[in-house]
Amino acid sequence: MSNITVGTQEYNVWLARKDGWKKAGGFIVTIQGVKFSFVPYDPKHPKVLISELSSGAKFTEISLTPRDLMLSSTKEGTLLLFSEYAAKVAEVVYPGEWDRVAARRKSEHEMKFGKMPEFVPFSIDK
Repeated sequence: MSNITVGTQEYNVWLARKDGWKKAGGFIVTIQGVKFSFVPYDPKHPKVLISELSSGAKFTEISLTPRDLMLSSTKEGTLLLFSEYAAKVAEVVYPGEWDRVAARRKSEHEMKFGKMPEFVPFSIDK
């Protein structure tokens, strides 16, 4: 059985893109002890971008099906959907191996783009 935790707080997370660090709104999901960001994007063709949190490195992206779109119409449904996706990701996440890859990728990204900015929870008091 895999160990999965889907955080309920939305965060500003940082993604390593070709042109630098990009801020995005997403949720933090822990899978087998490895933290990932799950970021919904692309309203025309809805997808979820899954990236390793500490490095901002893309892990995979998933196109949403019509069922996924209906389920994700509420926050509770979105968190359930992320749990389902996390269960699939858990099948290929090996913590010790992924930690080494993430550390290398973070170092590469920081050499190119500078230090990764801090993660900040969303707040309605801005």
